Amino acid sequence: MDKGKNISKGYGYVTFSTEEEAQKALADMNGKLLDGRVIFVDNVRPSRRYNTDAPLARQPAQSPEEN
Repeated sequence: MDKGKNISKGYGYVTFSTEEEAQKALADMNGKLLDGRVIFVDNVRPSRRYNTDAPLARQPAQSPEEN
């Protein structure tokens, strides 16, 4: 929401529970009018893929005496 003008900025993100629901929304809503504005619907994927198995932070290095 643009606070100065009190109107929508014109975009948003929606998450669906299944791929089928997302595809149906894309087919049903793309190009439709909503409050006098054309709705454009598209799939958005994360721009990066993260390795979820990798640790988030490194552990401190161990000294040779600790091994």
